[in-house]
Amino acid sequence: MKEMTNFVGKFATRMTEKGLKMLENQPYWGNCMEETLGVKFHAMTDEETIQAEMMVNEHTCQPFGRINGGASLALAEMLAGHGSFYLCSDNERPVGVQISGSHVGWATVGEKVVATARIEHRGKTTHVWNVTINTESGRPVSIVRVTNMILKEQSGVK
Repeated sequence: MKEMTNFVGKFATRMTEKGLKMLENQPYWGNCMEETLGVKFHAMTDEETIQAEMMVNEHTCQPFGRINGGASLALAEMLAGHGSFYLCSDNERPVGVQISGSHVGWATVGEKVVATARIEHRGKTTHVWNVTINTESGRPVSIVRVTNMILKEQSGVK
């Protein structure tokens, strides 16, 4: 079974208990976007907030050495998706259906960005998250809103 090296704390425990059983037989597990972009998830402080960090490097920057807006949006969607996954029951799966972001600053190659997602709406069929992405020193980079649809698993369908 694959180690969950990019998860720490309570989130890792929940992901280990719940997520590894579902993920271990998936063809892309262990070689997905989180690993490609170097995203590291932090412990959830509560069920409504989740954090992650990502380095600005050759995988996440524009040719000009600043963070790529697409990398920021990918970070936000991953964070909201993992937050929703944590909140879902065992027979539910979140899927992103809408994302909107404003890039209000930048980070340069060698800097780390920290993303914080807070759930604003936790319905039966949708979750809405606000995600702020800042440099490690607190300078704003992006403000993003992510909507996830919560799907019920049907027997025999993964």
